[in-house]
Amino acid sequence: GIASFTIKLNCQPNADVTIGISSNDSSEGNVNPSSLTFTSDDWVTNQAVTVTGVDDFDFDGDQNYMIVLGVATSTDLNYQGINPADVSVTNTEDEAPLLPDTGQTTSRTYTFGEDHDYAINSPSYVDNNNGTVTDNNTGLVWQQSDDNEIRHWDPAVSYCQNLTLGSHSDWRLPNPKELQSIVDYGQREPAIDTAFFIGTESSDYWSSTTSVFDTLRAWYVDFTYGDLVSFYKINSWGMYARYVRCVRGGSESNIWTFDFLNIGGNVISHGSTKLMWQKDPGSTTRNGKQAVTYCEEESTGGYTDWRLPNIKELQSIVDFELFQPSINATYFPNTEPSGYWSSTPCACSLAMAWYLDFSAGGVFGYFTKDQRYVRCVRGGQ
Repeated sequence: GIASFTIKLNCQPNADVTIGISSNDSSEGNVNPSSLTFTSDDWVTNQAVTVTGVDDFDFDGDQNYMIVLGVATSTDLNYQGINPADVSVTNTEDEAPLLPDTGQTTSRTYTFGEDHDYAINSPSYVDNNNGTVTDNNTGLVWQQSDDNEIRHWDPAVSYCQNLTLGSHSDWRLPNPKELQSIVDYGQREPAIDTAFFIGTESSDYWSSTTSVFDTLRAWYVDFTYGDLVSFYKINSWGMYARYVRCVRGGSESNIWTFDFLNIGGNVISHGSTKLMWQKDPGSTTRNGKQAVTYCEEESTGGYTDWRLPNIKELQSIVDFELFQPSINATYFPNTEPSGYWSSTPCACSLAMAWYLDFSAGGVFGYFTKDQRYVRCVRGGQ
């Protein structure tokens, strides 16, 4: 984007006054002109400075930088050496993070509509060769290898805050959706792409999010298969220490914003993921196979391309600040605080699939013969 501001002098000089202008971070923004000169005739006229933000195609969030106004030079001793105040500017992030696919490529039945039948935003990473990995879908930059130490939750938060890696020191503990975004549900023990995330343990990794129903608990992802669970941060016996993988970039609170829109016809649009959801799918429970068939045959809102969401899509509408149900009830009324099927089979067993518990937002695998609720989805980025 482009912004501008103006400069003028406070009083008439008896000689020309020149002020240099520059950006302290040309990777985020440039400035024009590089200097302004005021004379005794135009000193009171506003002169414009134009700032042009750089579209760097990185998901690095809003970046603050300064337009530096140099020390004035003039033979007028009233202006010579005066250092005007610099101007603060923000380069606003305009890159939208994509919701990565689950990585699952296996069917559990011959019924069309399972996870692997819809490949949207396949997992894609870049090894930065400096101990970090960039996710090409979300734009997040990850610690490539954890330090193989387990910590309680508070020390885990501090560890990431104090980490310097890849010439950056703005690391943090990831939130649950960020952490689940790198789970590869087609893999097991560990459920992650080990070509990029080296040395990942088949174990629990902390997230930054405290449980809304119990502040003594926090969410973690079990990378054995990909469960998302809330449990105690610490106890008096020193138990419940877990591994840590730090992240940088993106939004600390929620990578996919809750920009929901009721478009009518019992359909809710989610702008940040480009998905459309059934607003109120009713309270009928189905087994896993029935859930797949139901969505494939559904025509809510006149659309005929509904499908059963994969587990990452289903989690994108969870609000971890809400409880029973953990979802915005204005846009998704009558949501049961219970399990909703996903289309993603569990790598632990083809007789099992992943479901999301909208009581609090946990992710669990269970046998598909079980009866659970269903909310269909369509579209995607």
